[in-house]
Amino acid sequence: MLRFAFAGSSDFVLPILNSIYLHQGQNLSEIAQTQAKNLPLALLPERFAEVWVQLPSNFWSLPLLNQKFEIGFVITQPAASLRGKIIPNVVETWSKEHKLDVFTPEKLSKEIDFLKSQRLDLGIVASYGQILSPKTLTSVNFGWINWHPSKLPVLRGPTPMQSFLASGKTETALSWIEMGQKMDAGGVLLQINQDVEFKADIATLAMQMGNLGASTWAIAACLHMYQQTYPQYQFSIDQDENEITFCKMLDKADREVNPEKMTAFEIYSHFRAYKNFPGTVFKSKYFKQDLKITEADLETLEKQSKLYDLPIEQLLQNAGILESKSVFGEFFKQKNTVYLICKDQTLLPLKSVQLLETNQKVVLGGYNFK
Repeated sequence: MLRFAFAGSSDFVLPILNSIYLHQGQNLSEIAQTQAKNLPLALLPERFAEVWVQLPSNFWSLPLLNQKFEIGFVITQPAASLRGKIIPNVVETWSKEHKLDVFTPEKLSKEIDFLKSQRLDLGIVASYGQILSPKTLTSVNFGWINWHPSKLPVLRGPTPMQSFLASGKTETALSWIEMGQKMDAGGVLLQINQDVEFKADIATLAMQMGNLGASTWAIAACLHMYQQTYPQYQFSIDQDENEITFCKMLDKADREVNPEKMTAFEIYSHFRAYKNFPGTVFKSKYFKQDLKITEADLETLEKQSKLYDLPIEQLLQNAGILESKSVFGEFFKQKNTVYLICKDQTLLPLKSVQLLETNQKVVLGGYNFK
């Protein structure tokens, strides 16, 4: 029986862990074949679609892949401490509820002897939060594969989904890669294109990518284990060095936006990308303090898009015609809808903001501007 480890620390990768858990004791090759049949070929970039044509005729019947498997244990970040209270990681809590062994090392790179003693066949990593050292990578029989939610080599690094949403683009991909010594630089085993709705925020995109990982992990595992066993078959595709881009860890300073220098589309893209952290904050002329956008009015945007037969993105980019009597600092009020006036007089409809000095929430539609 094959023995796997799963390493992850975020709630949105729980669908991947749950899928692996539910399929324990089943034949790995059969699971992968089912996933492959349910994966539309049209979602694969051309060079990855070609991989299916090149699969050896005995691929799915190989004894290596026709084995049952189990989860040896789950690896996740240690519990956090807040005001003296221990807060377990969501993956740790879920794993214990499902009677799985959990390992929460401060540094996995210091646990090589333990990893080797577990005789693991494969490690599956998804938003774990620690860099795996070279010795960690070689402590597992077939090494490690990694779930990365971007169209690699674009957006290597810790915040690919936030960076993608902030860019305002609508097409990305999920990449399953082999793990090597450089972060997110391994060969890409499988890549699946994804269209992202304009109204999707970081939470909905993360869950979309997590669910996609849950329906493709076995395919990636089989491709990786096969080429590790038969080096003459290389299914993974090297990343193009000329196309590499990077994303960074976010900090509090990344919350700042400037409506005078950014269009409504750019600020909305920032808002949906950084909704969880660090937020979207601007200096208000009207309220004379920093404001945090807490809710944008997508319903108004959707109604306007139907009325004018335009995509929401275009509405956010169009210049507004503003009556001066309805302008209050950086706000424009039209009936019960309040807009943030942005660069080029583009308008972003807002429902509510938070005054950061007083921690007061303001529902803008019912606010008495003077």
